[in-house]
Amino acid sequence: MRLCKGQLLRGETEINENENQDDTFVPESVLPEIFNVELDTADNIVDQNDTRDESDYTGRPRRADLANVKITRGQERSLALDEKTSAPMSWLPFFKPKERCGPPRCTDPYSQIKSCTANKSDVSDMAWVLLRSLTRDFVEIPGFQNDKKKSNSCRRCISPNHRRKTCLHGDSVYDNAEMPRNVKGRRFSFQITPNGQILKVYHPPEDDEVLATKKGLAAMLSAKLHDKDELQVNIGEWKYQTEEIGNEGPHSARYIVKDTTTETEFKKIRNSKFIEHSKGYFEKTLYYHKKLGILHKVLIQDNFTAMTGTPGFDPHQNMRKVQPVNQFSDMEYPEMTVLSKGELIFLTSKPVEDVLGRPVENLLTSSIHVDKFQRKRPIVDIDKKKEEIENNIICIKNEPAEGSPMVTGCFMEIVKILEILPDTALTEIAEFYLLKLNLRLQENRQSTVIMLDAFGSMETNISREVIAKMIFLQPNPDPDLIVQYMIHIVSSHQPPHPVILQSMEDICFHPEKYPASFYVGNLYGRVMLAMGAAAKKLFDSGEIERAKNITSRVQVLLGMHDPWLYRQKRSTQSEVEQEEYDKKHVILLETLGNAAIDHSYEYIVSHINATNSPWIKRAGVHALRKYNTEVAVEEIFKAAMNDENEEVRYEAYLIYQAHPKSVYNR
Repeated sequence: MRLCKGQLLRGETEINENENQDDTFVPESVLPEIFNVELDTADNIVDQNDTRDESDYTGRPRRADLANVKITRGQERSLALDEKTSAPMSWLPFFKPKERCGPPRCTDPYSQIKSCTANKSDVSDMAWVLLRSLTRDFVEIPGFQNDKKKSNSCRRCISPNHRRKTCLHGDSVYDNAEMPRNVKGRRFSFQITPNGQILKVYHPPEDDEVLATKKGLAAMLSAKLHDKDELQVNIGEWKYQTEEIGNEGPHSARYIVKDTTTETEFKKIRNSKFIEHSKGYFEKTLYYHKKLGILHKVLIQDNFTAMTGTPGFDPHQNMRKVQPVNQFSDMEYPEMTVLSKGELIFLTSKPVEDVLGRPVENLLTSSIHVDKFQRKRPIVDIDKKKEEIENNIICIKNEPAEGSPMVTGCFMEIVKILEILPDTALTEIAEFYLLKLNLRLQENRQSTVIMLDAFGSMETNISREVIAKMIFLQPNPDPDLIVQYMIHIVSSHQPPHPVILQSMEDICFHPEKYPASFYVGNLYGRVMLAMGAAAKKLFDSGEIERAKNITSRVQVLLGMHDPWLYRQKRSTQSEVEQEEYDKKHVILLETLGNAAIDHSYEYIVSHINATNSPWIKRAGVHALRKYNTEVAVEEIFKAAMNDENEEVRYEAYLIYQAHPKSVYNR
């Protein structure tokens, strides 16, 4: 840390040649050797209004030729470094003048700050010099450009009894009313009030990870400290509640404060929880040193437990709930607990010779809250990562077709590598495996399927764009690759890419756009079922009209069940035609069940009819599993009790057991 010329910590003493303790004094000729700064500036920290003219007073600043300066050194002494001898002044030998007419300490903090600014000191240097130069009571800090009105409205005291807003920004001190233009281009700094509230953060454009780290460090000093005089309390311990903003966001907290003769201990306990269905405890203790006038220690203790053991937690959320019917009906899930402790302690001050330069423009303003975070991709060897991908593909191919634990490990390694690659390398790899390989060779097709699954598992914008461009927008798309990707549509937490969704609608509702050979196999059924899941994701994400438009077209294909028309059609169909009819209606019913939108309910219930095919009735009962209403569970219960087909009753009974509105789950 850079110290301005002649600046010493309050209370530090040195031993002179007579072994007597006295205030620290440094002759002018020694200063260049210690601090490596110029001898004289217009804003030297030594009092410029000093009118003393003693010829033998060596502590007064004056211009001198450094080449001719000779330093007289006394007898060398070695002192053990401890609390009293940690400053460089205490162990550097020197001769003191015989007389000194007045105290050497400058009592003009504004001049000291301007001197630090001239030397391009950091914000922490400026804040430290300010706090160390304050008197024991109050000192006025002139406003920017010596504005008298601002000077009267901006005061800072070493005691916490009087707190008015003062802004420590960059390397200068300003009123909160308006920040001057010359702060533009400074590096990371923040505006903090005397009681610890961080109002604004100023920083150049930088990575989210770096900015979040800096905000986290600054937030260690963030608090709402209130002295007993503010709360009109006369005892040595007091409490209060606050609402504040930290790097974790807005939250409520309570403070327990203890006052001693040497320091004031502020213990902050956060009340708010930022993750649902979790337990946690956050405590920050700030120690305010009365003599130093600063926070000399900050202790943080944080623990977090997820996600069980709290009311409302459901480990089976978004899963098919199956009520256990044996002795293992009660299950306990292990809790994940994280403990963290942090400590920030002021040790001492150190001179800094090289101060990093600052950005000259593009200054941004934000809150101390870390509201977004995206980890930066590391710099990697592209060729080496390509080789690792190929090795993991070979690892998967060499495992038996029945499955192996090695398959999961090798596949996850491929996904991890793809996640850290830059977009250009990612696109290049996708082009090789999805476009350039000859898929007529079974080995190449297996490699393409593995990489398609890896890109589908990433669920990033670039991966979805790559799949849309290289799989769905090809002149002759491969049906097997489209079917393979449908599992990722169902398992994803977000709606499909618009290009992929449009291609799925064309496959389901506009078959004339594709040749008849395109629909050989199970392409139509897989895409249609995935379309229902996509409609559900659209509905949940707010695209309600788009979701209803999809399910409405499915309802047109399905139609309402008419027993008379069904018997007529059934009597004229061959066995193969009956199977195709049932298969089509099962797919359409399950599609509406995957979407689970209310306007499709009547269509589904109409097909749970005694006159219908048992296969279709089972599909209709299964399609009601996501309708979380009393009416739906009654329909399932009727099928479980009254249907004439045993397989339908069994399927309905299983679904009724798992339904959240059934008697088993009340």
